[in-house]
Amino acid sequence: MSDLIISLLSSIGGSVLLLGLFGWLGKRHLDKILGDEKRENQKELEKYKKIISKDIEDHKLKLRFNEVFFNNQFQASLDLYEILKTFVPKRTDPESDWHDALSIMTFDLKRLEDDLIEFLKKYYTTLPPDIVEELQKAEYLCPDAYLMIDGPEFPNELLKITENIYYKIRKSSIKLKSLIDGQRNVSPINIEKKLEKK
Repeated sequence: MSDLIISLLSSIGGSVLLLGLFGWLGKRHLDKILGDEKRENQKELEKYKKIISKDIEDHKLKLRFNEVFFNNQFQASLDLYEILKTFVPKRTDPESDWHDALSIMTFDLKRLEDDLIEFLKKYYTTLPPDIVEELQKAEYLCPDAYLMIDGPEFPNELLKITENIYYKIRKSSIKLKSLIDGQRNVSPINIEKKLEKK
């Protein structure tokens, strides 16, 4: 009977020992597989981190460029409006009309030409091509008019050139302003709310 018990115990102990050994070997194998997968996942994660980091840097660079570009267009809009307002004389006499204003503006075409040349030099790369083209046409028309001045009275043809120049600058100013307005995507109310949070 004692031999049977010893035999049973030794077979159970051997089985337990074998199960323990297999369990230990299985755990080691599983740990190795999990470790390999973890290292592989870490490599993939690092690769994606680099890609995302590069994308973020590219995006930041584009945002900075767009901010500078928008600021330049905004300043160009202000400067062009200033040129337009300086070109049109203030009305000082209730009897004066548009014809009188055009006469005064015609005497000022040389200065206007210089202003447009400087403006285009400064903002040539910032402005859309159609606005550049329109302002260049206005600039080129200036000498056509002021070189025809031959006294205090102007022929209607000369005043029409001055009026054409005025409308080209006005049209360009309106286009540039509307371009800037189209780039604004934050309403003043949203800006106020953001400032209140800070």
